[in-house]
Amino acid sequence: MPAFEVTFGHVGSFPGRPATGGKPPHRPFVLLADDGPVFELHKLLGAEMVKNGLKASDHFVPHLTLAYDQKFIPRQPVEPISFVAQDFIFVHSLRGLTKYLFLDRWPLDGLVAGKLDRPS
Repeated sequence: MPAFEVTFGHVGSFPGRPATGGKPPHRPFVLLADDGPVFELHKLLGAEMVKNGLKASDHFVPHLTLAYDQKFIPRQPVEPISFVAQDFIFVHSLRGLTKYLFLDRWPLDGLVAGKLDRPS
């Protein structure tokens, strides 16, 4: 799969953590990506996960988290923001800790013929 452009054309809040135990809600405010090749990449990776005995989610919302807040902002259009994705990076998110471990990286040209190929 060649490098591709990702465009974010909307912002909004995800429901996030509800208010509990006297703590206010904790809602991610995100840029939301438009339809495009990022969905093809998701399908490709999901198929490979299933072939290797892993679960793959059908639910996919490509986004970029900007902040966390108590306020819920409904989805709304913004001036498009784009970048070219040239790599796929495998990241382990330590849930709730805001800590991320970068496990591996592949150039998108390394995603060939429906499978992950390691660069030589």
